[in-house]
Amino acid sequence: MSVPADDLDCLTPEELFARYRGGDVAAARELTRQILPALFAFLTHYLGEIDAVGALRETCRRLARAAAAYDAERTRLPFLLYRLAREAAIDALAASPASAGPPPLSAILRENLPPQPNVEDLGLRLTRAASALPLAQKDVFLLREDADLNFAEISEILDCSVEQTQNHLRAAFGNLSAALAEIPALNALLKHL
Repeated sequence: MSVPADDLDCLTPEELFARYRGGDVAAARELTRQILPALFAFLTHYLGEIDAVGALRETCRRLARAAAAYDAERTRLPFLLYRLAREAAIDALAASPASAGPPPLSAILRENLPPQPNVEDLGLRLTRAASALPLAQKDVFLLREDADLNFAEISEILDCSVEQTQNHLRAAFGNLSAALAEIPALNALLKHL
């Protein structure tokens, strides 16, 4: 049974992607509406808002190229989307001028955290701290927390073992906890992740 164009918002991203692969332009628009905000947020963690726009465009180009070969029986759509987004982010980072690297997490937090932060400030500070993690830890943290991928999927994206993936996540939480130790409200927030 065919779904009317007005009811496309009731379909899952996987169903929309299948229709897009069949040439349904309206399904492609709805799929884009559903997935772009999450991918943009993910890319922003790597690149900041300005550079994330270009990486998001590149992710969409890569998705269009990968659509024909996609096998829904073997690969979950979120895995494909976040793998492509991460690759676009890494390529964008490689193409950008070399930097001295991010400042230490504790320095970022001390600089940016007011004495009595509100909940929105806590979330923003935690996001900035996560952005300052070493790349492997940031990859695992974001793919697990933002993309909700399992360890097997993350290890395939990163081309490492499941154990290494779990170790990177453990190290990420350790680094975030250490950076947040002096700020009880943020440390408490981290424990709920």
